[in-house]
Amino acid sequence: MHDDFTDRLSARAYDALLRMILDDTLPPGTCLSERDIASRLDMSRTPIREAFLLLENDGLLARLGNNRGYCIRERRIEDFIDSLEVRLILEPEASARATGRMELAQIVMLRDRIRALIEAAESGRGVTRDSSRVIDDMLHQAIARATGNQHLSDIISALRRRTVVFDIQSLPERALDSCHEHLAILDGLENGPAELTRETMRTHLVGVRESIIAHLTTRPKPSQAGTRMLSC
Repeated sequence: MHDDFTDRLSARAYDALLRMILDDTLPPGTCLSERDIASRLDMSRTPIREAFLLLENDGLLARLGNNRGYCIRERRIEDFIDSLEVRLILEPEASARATGRMELAQIVMLRDRIRALIEAAESGRGVTRDSSRVIDDMLHQAIARATGNQHLSDIISALRRRTVVFDIQSLPERALDSCHEHLAILDGLENGPAELTRETMRTHLVGVRESIIAHLTTRPKPSQAGTRMLSC
């Protein structure tokens, strides 16, 4: 039976590993072992094992045979398209259901933070991947929670984890577009009607899909460096 302390450690291990996967500290093809990651994160192997299982469930890790640990999965465009197609079914409807149900203070806070990103981009300071991702997560998670359906919220969160690895910093042209799309979504959430919120979310997700597919299908393929074992 888990206790709260073990659950918190597992969540910390999961968050730390997810960050390392997203920023390519652990690039695709890297093999992981419980012992090495436990040493790296200064934890016991139990929360690491549970974090591995969660990341495998998210589609980010692949289990190696003969109990040899896990490997960071390659980022296949087919996986991205499949997951985003499901998001395109669920998130517009979730946005419609969340319309009029989010607290005004939360909408105002998100709007202010998005406008700060726009100001940073337009002033030439730029928008970092981390700052953009934090706001993106906050908005999409707030919408999912506002539906009042925990199962729907959990499914959307899992799907977002499957697609966020494609939200790469090499798409600066999407930064301002995403900010303005997020503002339009917030306007819909605050003022309605639900159909408007549904369509603004759909427009946003379609824009993300088209930009990332265009990037992934035109960028040069990296050289095959072979499978790497994490060295701690």
